[in-house]
This record gives sequence, C-alpha cells and structure tokens, in this order.
Amino acid sequence: MNREETLGQRLRRLRQAAELTQVDLAERAGTTQDHISDLERDEKTPGLDLCRRLAGACRVSTAELIGD
Repeated sequence: MNREETLGQRLRRLRQAAELTQVDLAERAGTTQDHISDLERDEKTPGLDLCRRLAGACRVSTAELIGD
C-alpha cells in the first residue's frame, strides 16, 4: 500500500482489483455510480458506514480501504 495514495485512488485500485465497474460497486454498496466517481476523484469523502459497504463490496477490510 502506498502511503501517498489518497482514499479515492485506493478505492479505484481496490475496485479494479476486484474486477468491478463503478456501476457494480455502486449497486453492491447501495449508492450511485456518480457518488463512486466523486469518491474516486476525492471530491467527496465517505462516512464510516459507506466505507464499510465499499470495503465489503471490494472484498477487503475497512482498514485496508481507509489506509490504516
């Protein structure tokens, strides 16, 4: 994990590693593709509940997603 990596960059990398499109991830996490796009561009910051759902959808721990 790159410590210089933003949350959005990490989300994109993990999503792609899980072979998910933004639409797939949005559906699995209960949000919209536009929201995923905003998150990946670091235009929005997800709350803890959404972080948990995003991590679960990407099959990683919440800690891995948030860079802890």
